[in-house]
Amino acid sequence: MMIAALSVKQPWASLIAGGRKTIETRKWYTSYRGPLVICSSKSPADQGPAGVTMCVVTLGGCRRMKSEDEDLACCRVYDGAWSWLVYVTCHLKPVPVRGQLGIFNLDMPEHAFLTPDDKHVVQELLARLPWQ
Repeated sequence: MMIAALSVKQPWASLIAGGRKTIETRKWYTSYRGPLVICSSKSPADQGPAGVTMCVVTLGGCRRMKSEDEDLACCRVYDGAWSWLVYVTCHLKPVPVRGQLGIFNLDMPEHAFLTPDDKHVVQELLARLPWQ
């Protein structure tokens, strides 16, 4: 199954997967909405799992970052920051993945899902996307 993915450095990838960080920040806007695999970047490798799939989130919105976002983003407002509003849909097994810049297409291995129900939920979300 092909699915959109995003590489996130540690410890932020683990904070997203744990539900603590529900706002990911970037210096660019995205119009993408829907399921998104969070992959941990290969570096730094000393702050959590590196170079693997972590979870599937649903990206529900994107807006300019404001001071009220700082707690959920686990960072301070910075110049040009956009808040990506995410919530965890399901957790994944840590399958090695080669990350890329920006949102990229990932051919999700079947064995990455923890349960068949997780796979079904993600397939249902993908089926609802208008461009599928």
